[in-house]
Amino acid sequence: MRNKERIDTFTWEFAEIWKRSFPDLRFGQLCMNFFGWLQSKKEKDPFFPEKPDMIEYFREYANESSLWYREN
Repeated sequence: MRNKERIDTFTWEFAEIWKRSFPDLRFGQLCMNFFGWLQSKKEKDPFFPEKPDMIEYFREYANESSLWYREN
């Protein structure tokens, strides 16, 4: 069985990225935009990355995209 504590760690880190970079987006908007980016730019299926990889992808996505969201 997987360690349940990984969920808290991931959701805390995800919440920080969401609040800092995309505070005006609803959860569904953020997820759909991120998953589209993950598949098109990184050529990754969101079903497979483990937590450490996924949070790094979120950080990268935020660095590339958050400025656009703040300006528009």
